[in-house]
Amino acid sequence: MKNWQFINKDGTFRLEDPHLSNYLYFPLVNEAGMMSVVTPTLHGDIKTGHNTFFSEPISIESLHNTRSARNFWVYIEGYGAWSLTGNSAKQIAERFNDNEQVSVEAGLLWHSIHRENSKLGLKAEITNFVPSSEDQVELMRVTLTNTGADPIELTPTAAIPIFGRSADNLRDHRHVTSLLHRITCTQNGILVCPTLSFDERGHIPNTTTYAVQGVDDDQNPPAGFFPILEDFIGEGGTLDHPKAIIQNQAPSFVDGDKVDGYEALGGLRFPSITLSPGESRSWVILSAILEQGQAPQTAMNLRGEFHLTKQSQETGRLFRRTSTLLAESLISKYGSIAQFEHWLSQTKKFWQKKLNNLQVETGDPRFDGWMRWVSVQPILRRLYGNSFMPYHDYGRGGRGWRDLWQDILALLLMEPTNLDKILLGNFAGIRIDGSNATIVGNQPGEFKADRNNIPRVWMDHGAWPLLTVKLYIDQTGDIGFLLHEQSYFKDQFTHWTKSLDEDWTPEKSTRLRTKDGALYQGTILEHLLIQHLTVFFNVGDHNNLRLEDADWNDGMDMASEKGESVAFTALYASNLKDLADLVQQLDENHLLLAAEMLPLLDTLSSVARKPNKDEFARRVSSDEAISSEWKTASSQKHAPRRIISKVDYADPAAKRAHLGAYFDAVQGNVSGERVGLSVQDVASDLRAKAEHLYAHLRENEWVQDEAGRGWFNGYYDNDGQRLEGRHQDKTRMTLTGQVFPLMGGIATDAQSRKMIQSAKHYLFDERVGGYRLNTDFGEVLLNLGRAFGFAYGHKENGAMFSHMAVMYANALYQRGFAGEGFKALDAIYRQSVDFSRSRIYPGIPEYFSQRGRGVYPYLTGSASWYLLTLVTQVFGVRGKLGDLLLMPMLSQTQFDSDWKATLHTLFAKRQLEVCYLNPKKLGFGAYQIETAFLNGQKLSFTRADGGVKIERKIIEALSKDVDHRLKVVLDVKK
Repeated sequence: MKNWQFINKDGTFRLEDPHLSNYLYFPLVNEAGMMSVVTPTLHGDIKTGHNTFFSEPISIESLHNTRSARNFWVYIEGYGAWSLTGNSAKQIAERFNDNEQVSVEAGLLWHSIHRENSKLGLKAEITNFVPSSEDQVELMRVTLTNTGADPIELTPTAAIPIFGRSADNLRDHRHVTSLLHRITCTQNGILVCPTLSFDERGHIPNTTTYAVQGVDDDQNPPAGFFPILEDFIGEGGTLDHPKAIIQNQAPSFVDGDKVDGYEALGGLRFPSITLSPGESRSWVILSAILEQGQAPQTAMNLRGEFHLTKQSQETGRLFRRTSTLLAESLISKYGSIAQFEHWLSQTKKFWQKKLNNLQVETGDPRFDGWMRWVSVQPILRRLYGNSFMPYHDYGRGGRGWRDLWQDILALLLMEPTNLDKILLGNFAGIRIDGSNATIVGNQPGEFKADRNNIPRVWMDHGAWPLLTVKLYIDQTGDIGFLLHEQSYFKDQFTHWTKSLDEDWTPEKSTRLRTKDGALYQGTILEHLLIQHLTVFFNVGDHNNLRLEDADWNDGMDMASEKGESVAFTALYASNLKDLADLVQQLDENHLLLAAEMLPLLDTLSSVARKPNKDEFARRVSSDEAISSEWKTASSQKHAPRRIISKVDYADPAAKRAHLGAYFDAVQGNVSGERVGLSVQDVASDLRAKAEHLYAHLRENEWVQDEAGRGWFNGYYDNDGQRLEGRHQDKTRMTLTGQVFPLMGGIATDAQSRKMIQSAKHYLFDERVGGYRLNTDFGEVLLNLGRAFGFAYGHKENGAMFSHMAVMYANALYQRGFAGEGFKALDAIYRQSVDFSRSRIYPGIPEYFSQRGRGVYPYLTGSASWYLLTLVTQVFGVRGKLGDLLLMPMLSQTQFDSDWKATLHTLFAKRQLEVCYLNPKKLGFGAYQIETAFLNGQKLSFTRADGGVKIERKIIEALSKDVDHRLKVVLDVKK
């Protein structure tokens, strides 16, 4: 099996015989909402959302099982039918006979298939992409060349099935919903506009039109149409052996014809041609989804026809078109070879520009090219969410809570514009009880109530926002972001979804109100505090944080009663410490916080309450205002004092009771009352809680085997039993249980070395790309989670799960174990690029199966963490409260033949080319930064945190419109 090869520095690659690998697929997408997937045989679906599938929804096995695909046929006089996509019954039957030479070339983000049949003397090239425009359209150019010595007479036909409805209708009323179709033939193609969006809970008028349009290279329209699928395939026929093609039947529909109530096909018959030796002819095919409200927008009747409204006639502001004119507008914009080339060029530039903000040049050009594809993955997940790809055949679209925060990690390095607004909007999804909304809307800051009453709490959700905010503050220096205000999410669920607010109804606002009906807003810091303080008290009988319905590992979902996540107890512990540090960085003396949360800050002895809401402004934006309010409140002769009970942290029951009291206090609306607290007191409370957890974990959750290897236990099951260590004749270990004690500094240096040794012994498997998520427990653990019903080595049960493996690498780098961190990252990379094992295009998959195949590609949080680790740890280019810190941890193999390693990245909105020079060929641990030059001028810096710090003002003084070269010379460590 040949490997794919990069053919330029932009990430474009070529693969021979791609059609001999069943599970390959490639994304085509734009920011207007068009989402496509395409395979080497042009299978794959086209859609804009769960309810608007242009083509039949595809799951992973459908890629090779279904006959429904984009197709382009020619009927050759004297030979018969030939599919340019390879999707004829005859070609499929002969697929292993090497009768055709097939290759794919693909780049950012376009896909081209090359197919040659030397016996026929024909070569085909089909290029697909979704243009970087405001239109929801996929473009396809088909080019056919006569490579033989004789002229060839042929009749071309495009055949693209149109599903045209919700994914639900794939098996729910499939036939009934076809009866809704209203099909119209236009000059250049076929339009399908269903009358209704079918839903037995309540049908609604459909406002979406599905279109297939086409022209030849002289911009001639089709000669006729096959709009009905059953007519095209004929009785006894199939999509890979359609009677209309096999018998070269004439089309019976022409421009202006209409038909209702059948499964639709974008069947476009073009005029017959004679192809001379060496001659090429081309056709352009458009597959579009037209939503009402998109330009051009009009009022629509039930035939999918559009008419002028009285209002629009009077104002004349918007010209209204019939559906035919709508189709013609697409053709005029995209329907020529020149226009196709223009938009292909524009789309390539669009994606290259996005990714040029983050590039690497190392000693391995293949790695550099691979990183282009890893870099695009966070953008793909922002556009696709966690659905709409063949492996990701679940959900109804949109992103999950973790995605909102982890995708920003990469955006901070690549697209930092307006991230403060995006971050601020995300905080609107947090409830006042510390849990969060689980249904994320399409607009920034939009969250929806779960009206299906299927509540779940992932106990890790509260940890991710702080990780992202801390990175944001370090990269930007915007510590004041913590004092910005945001509302809280409100629905029927309270007490971490264990109770209901009977007074809340779906008609009410999903934003928290005060008891007098005013919108309540708290600072971002208040949101973060609530997330971490509530979880601190939510402990199980072993005094670790309760697992609830799962943590990051969704497969740990059957231990909600007695389960505990020791792994994420460690993350929250280090978060509490980091939060204390951030609080102390604020240029404030006092903080205003919701009065209800005072009991959560239980180490405070007393606090002065704000007298009433009318005396002081609710929104405080300066330290002077806060201090004034604090002093006024403190000087009130009769100002109430709140005595806070200190909780015994060693008593899990007392902790839970304390939390329950808080939950009761915020079950409905809140008082709106705020109190002033000393910054130092808040920071001290957070540190006390962090120190308690650090000590608890070190003393109680360390396990060892008979050989003296040691590691941290990660979980307790629903029987309250420790998961890891020796169980009967097996040793149990999880990778998750090691990542956060390492990352947060909970593990001592001695413990860290033992953990690394243990992980290497029990979890590392080079055959699957590195560190497995867990050892083989050998049984279905119904007292822990569904993951252990999966076969071992797959998904969350012991696969090389990229996300946690990359986080493990990140933790290793943070603790200074750069060599071990590099091995973890390098193993994933080498498995990914070895096509004979991984069978994936460039990029990082969610995991590698027991056989080493990469599965669930493109939409994985591991891409963001790989980028973050490479930039901030390996190259060591990161912010520290806004200043630039350089602390490289590059290995010798990462330098090129000139002993240079270069990172192109954004910092302070300036494009930097950070080039490390290693003239003495030193490895990590043997070098330090000796000198630095910015645009040729020697740069002054201070040494800090094992690296060097460059003040932000130096970077901000640079112009924004050019690249700036930062040359850093390494020398022997002193």
